[in-house]
Amino acid sequence: MEGRTRNDNAFSTSSSSASSSSSPICMVLDAYLDNVIANVPQLALCLQERGLIQAVKLFETKELPNLSSKDLFLTQGYSESGILPGVLSHSKPLFSQSVVESNAALMLEFLKTNCCRENSTYLLTRNKGETKVQLLDVTSLSRQRQRKWIHWLAMISMRFAMRLENLGKEYDCDKSLKREYRQKKRGLLENALELFHELADMGGGNNETICASIYEQLADSFLLNAASCDENVKRDGPDSSECSFLLSGNIGIENMVYNGISIDSLSKASDFLKAGIKTVVPPLEAAFKRGNPDDDDGVSVEIEALTLQVYGLHHKLINVSLSQANKYLVKYRSSSVMQSLRLSARSISDAASLFLRIVNMSNKSEEFLGNESADFILSLAFQYSLLMENCGNFARSFAADGSWRERGHACGEDVIALLRDVELLSHQTNTVLRDYNSSSKKKEPFCITSKSKGIINLDYLSGLIPLSAEGHVVINAAKSMDMANEYLENQKQLKKDKRRVLVAACLSYGHAADIFSRICCDMFSGKSRLWPVLLQRLGDAHNEIGKVLLDDLQIIMRKDPQSKLITPFLLSAEWWFKEGLGIFELCSDVRNIALLHCNLSQCCKIRSSASSSRMNFRGRHDCVDRNLDSHAEICLNDAARHLELAHEALDQRDVHDTKAWDMVSLELASIYLLLGVRRRQLLIGQSSAWMSETLSPGAERSIVTPIKRAKEIFLSLGIDQKVAAADYQLALYFAKIWTCQRDEALTREKLSKAFSYFGQAHKYFFMHTESNEDTLVCLLLDLCSLYSTTSTSYECQEKALLCCLDSCRVFSAESVNNARNHASCSADWFTKMDSLHDKMEERILNLLSSLVKMEKHDRNLQPKYEAVYRRALEIKLGSNSERLLPSGTYRVFEILNVIKTNHLNGRS
Repeated sequence: MEGRTRNDNAFSTSSSSASSSSSPICMVLDAYLDNVIANVPQLALCLQERGLIQAVKLFETKELPNLSSKDLFLTQGYSESGILPGVLSHSKPLFSQSVVESNAALMLEFLKTNCCRENSTYLLTRNKGETKVQLLDVTSLSRQRQRKWIHWLAMISMRFAMRLENLGKEYDCDKSLKREYRQKKRGLLENALELFHELADMGGGNNETICASIYEQLADSFLLNAASCDENVKRDGPDSSECSFLLSGNIGIENMVYNGISIDSLSKASDFLKAGIKTVVPPLEAAFKRGNPDDDDGVSVEIEALTLQVYGLHHKLINVSLSQANKYLVKYRSSSVMQSLRLSARSISDAASLFLRIVNMSNKSEEFLGNESADFILSLAFQYSLLMENCGNFARSFAADGSWRERGHACGEDVIALLRDVELLSHQTNTVLRDYNSSSKKKEPFCITSKSKGIINLDYLSGLIPLSAEGHVVINAAKSMDMANEYLENQKQLKKDKRRVLVAACLSYGHAADIFSRICCDMFSGKSRLWPVLLQRLGDAHNEIGKVLLDDLQIIMRKDPQSKLITPFLLSAEWWFKEGLGIFELCSDVRNIALLHCNLSQCCKIRSSASSSRMNFRGRHDCVDRNLDSHAEICLNDAARHLELAHEALDQRDVHDTKAWDMVSLELASIYLLLGVRRRQLLIGQSSAWMSETLSPGAERSIVTPIKRAKEIFLSLGIDQKVAAADYQLALYFAKIWTCQRDEALTREKLSKAFSYFGQAHKYFFMHTESNEDTLVCLLLDLCSLYSTTSTSYECQEKALLCCLDSCRVFSAESVNNARNHASCSADWFTKMDSLHDKMEERILNLLSSLVKMEKHDRNLQPKYEAVYRRALEIKLGSNSERLLPSGTYRVFEILNVIKTNHLNGRS
């Protein structure tokens, strides 16, 4: 309950009479005026005896003028005759509210009429026992002491503001009341500041330290506790106008001291802090010039006090400007971002310069103004690492989000120019932090400039690094490097900007990680998520640069597979991927570790055809089979090993998020399938010379095992087309080797497997002809060949011919029309199908010729195919060498229809 308590001995039973000063009228009038002025709604009267409250009576403030004298007494345990009997006879109201208000209005009108001179001082007085009041003009008397009065008034305003702040902290007020307290506090502080400026104009001194303190308190009024009660703070999620790239998992924002403060409040706080620094720096410089030779440590008390105040203002301004930068980043306000980051860098540099100045003056590098230097260095290093991280965030966001150009009106050179300015402004900061290491252990540098031996810097941002075949940085660049850089310079501006800005972001992240690991990591170990997230962002930047270079490499290879540009692009992409992999391993980011292994696997696949050297990496397996020591084989083994390492990093398939595991599995299965096919081609070849030798069991396993492993993975992923492709490759292998077995049982076993795998592959491709037409025709040709070579009997040759009938759908008008409707792949489709058409037609005619000859030599055979053969020749010769007939079908389709009709008639 809100109210005022009156505990007065005038109401005690021991009083025999009421004096004029303690009469009920005076006391109630006094309480009424106090309540009205202070806006207190109620009054509580308490009866006290021997220090104990005996009774309480509560009145509404608006009821006080209408009370009678009798209403004021507390009669619990007392008779009314025992309490001030002379007063009880008055039962009318104590005073008239209208009279009091009328008198007050007359007094205010009197003061308004007579207090009419500006900058004057008046004294209102009334003699005791009189009703007449006097107003005296004492301006002339107070003129000599006016500066002192202004100083007192300014200090009182400042103290009241501080009391309001404490009042808000002591009581759990609602948001509206806290907001009202803050506004009153700001009003008092601004009034105090205005009075101090007025005092300075009168020659009463500048009072720089006090004014700077007021500026800081004004800034604090926009910062402290504003997150919980500022009506301008946005509470809901991101909207379409915010940068989702930066909002997703932005731990940098979470680590900002003023994360919950609105942009408007941060801007006002920044202005006040800059004004405070501007106010207190001149007296500090003057103190440095005066010096203090009598001081033992060379630093006077004045310099120490001013330095601590300036340092504190800089520290707070850095946090505010970094928070501003984070707010502007998600709003695409590029110019504001650049201004905030430059301000942060300048403030950090000023703080570092002040630190160096004091340390050099005192000749004590371990101390800074009576405190350990390490504490100041740690604080400075943490803010500097946040600054560099924000620079990296800006650059990486610009590279990933095209809205920065459309809405932020920024270009790549603007971002790079910002980072160069920050680098120039950070010279003093780097001087302070260069040799400091919070741990006795030697840290591995994260700085990209150091890792690349000074090659990668803000003046060289192509991303290409001169490397040896083993991946080591070499200073003397080859001629191919100049050609590669020239190629990148001739790229379109948007693509070039993206790559350059990504490299610049990597430099910023690396610098931040380097500072954080050397100085701040031990201090924040286990307390901050910034370190692992900073490593993840650094690793992501490495990965993105590697992917950009890999994309350029694939474009180059499509144009010219023998280009001299391939080697520098490939080696540079591998370098970025390897560096990123090492960073992800430090923060145990298994998903990104797997992703980097996949990218390195792609590089190994490219090496198999475009390079003569092998990639060096940890966990590499060396090939021991002398039959499998070709360069392509070795590179594909390395690619498979990278994918196996990716699986080891992921450990097992996450049922809630299977994307990473399935992607690695798919790549690994594709490598296994490619390995098996290459080994089959290497060990068996395309000629018949291999038939003279039998494959060893080890060689056979080296072919069959990877293909079977690929099939198992495809089955687990549910990719039926890939499963059928693996079956087809196994069928081709067994169709090749069954004839060179020395044991009849093994021959039958291999031949049976060949037919079995052909059957499984045929089942899928026959049911899914669309987009698989070429594969089905090749499979049917191979199956036809297997039947032909199994036996020269009439039955096997006939089965071989009948296998060709399953290609009718492929050469039909329906397939031709579907291909024409897909304009993107139409030309390639017809090129492949023309070639396969000729092969299928030739095979059919050869089989028909063979069957006709068998029927002529064996009188027991019914002549079924002579007419078919004659009709097939007529179709071929009558088409004028045109594969596509006017009916829209391929020529071989008509031949197949003739065979199918003959076969159906023969069965009937």
